[in-house]
Amino acid sequence: MNKFFYYALSLFTVLLLQCTTEEVVVPANQKVQFSVSVSSSDPGGRVSQALPEGASVKISITNNAGPVLTNEQINLLKVGDGYITEPFELKAGAYAVSDFMIVKGTEVLYATPKQGSPLASSVSNPLPFSFVVTANGVSNIGMQVISVNAKAPEDFGYVSFGVDIVQPLQIAVFAPGNGSTKLIAGRAEIVDGSKIVQTVALEAKINTISFAGDADRTYTLNVYDVDGNKIFTRTFTYNSLIEELDGAPLKVMATPVLRFKFVDHGTSETPLRFTLEGEGEVVIEGPAEFAGRRQLPLHFTDVVLTEGYHEVTITGDIDKITTIESFSYNGGIETVEGLQYVTSLQRFSPGGYFNDDLDLSYNTQLSDLDLFWVRLPNWFTLPENHQIRSFSLEAFGNPDAHLITREEFDIIVNNIHHNAIEKNITGGRFYASPIEEISTSAHNKLIELRDTYGWNIDMDGYYL
Repeated sequence: MNKFFYYALSLFTVLLLQCTTEEVVVPANQKVQFSVSVSSSDPGGRVSQALPEGASVKISITNNAGPVLTNEQINLLKVGDGYITEPFELKAGAYAVSDFMIVKGTEVLYATPKQGSPLASSVSNPLPFSFVVTANGVSNIGMQVISVNAKAPEDFGYVSFGVDIVQPLQIAVFAPGNGSTKLIAGRAEIVDGSKIVQTVALEAKINTISFAGDADRTYTLNVYDVDGNKIFTRTFTYNSLIEELDGAPLKVMATPVLRFKFVDHGTSETPLRFTLEGEGEVVIEGPAEFAGRRQLPLHFTDVVLTEGYHEVTITGDIDKITTIESFSYNGGIETVEGLQYVTSLQRFSPGGYFNDDLDLSYNTQLSDLDLFWVRLPNWFTLPENHQIRSFSLEAFGNPDAHLITREEFDIIVNNIHHNAIEKNITGGRFYASPIEEISTSAHNKLIELRDTYGWNIDMDGYYL
């Protein structure tokens, strides 16, 4: 009985093992192919372009375990008006495309931008692009590419085509110019202690560099302008900096510069007055009457310049300047750049020859704005929050006068009224002329400023 039992049990075990062995199935590779569409670098549109005969795809694919394909070249097939790759095999699972380019021989023709690169927004799915291979079917993955013609590899997020960026870091250097800021060239160096471990030339664009250090080690980044002047420095770890930037480039601002263009019509009977108040030291470059290293405050009176235009450039403690004032019947400040750096500015009165776009958004300490006979080519921007208790806008009699529209006047009044109420600014002065029309809302707010907060309201013939 016992012998029969053990014999039966042994036979059952053998049969069970055979069945188990037969049921263990190794997953088969699945067919995968990519369809390709050519995108313009204009995010607003997609255009169809013919690819040259013999073009192929160069692709790199990863999964959770690491690289699966690295710079693998796969033939392209034309199907109707589109293109697909020859099918190849991958096991079912999750993957990501890390590089995708169309090449002919050794020449890269098109590429898919990487996340965080300047061209990333030009395609629906910048790299890395995740996809899933499923069992029992051919996986067809759509990819968009952009022509590399007249573009740099960095625009796509590559150090160079065919070489993947390791630990990419984007840097852009800006300097004041034309009333705003502009991209400039420079040089970046990464320092470990006292040793320079990496030096990179920066072009006047958003530069994508490959950081070669330890992602968790602390380094110092120094940025220099083209003249070799250090304009930026900070300590960082790569991982924490990338997290801080959150996909945006590191923006470096060059040395702040305040720049004026003066005009003078060469009549000594009407000399120029130019005032800079505040504290600290500034360096002025320009006509001899102004030039030099000087301590604030500065009061230039009875200045007679030669006829024509004169540029005055000021560096140093421009963030400590509190007053900018100029006046002459014969000329004065015509344009200004760099007001965004004059963060302590309280009074701004450029004089009757001022003829420039005016953005005061950053001048939150402003308390006195005197735009007397200004020739504004466009409307101006007041700071959202400020301390203004004296506002004057006068273009009456000026042949280039800008008639203040109802909408523009509403913006002014709403802004002045909001800050006066919010900060309880009393005893102020408001003057504006000429005005196209005053809305009921603006009318009522000016009455409140006058009757409740004691403001003097004057609009050249318009009575509340």
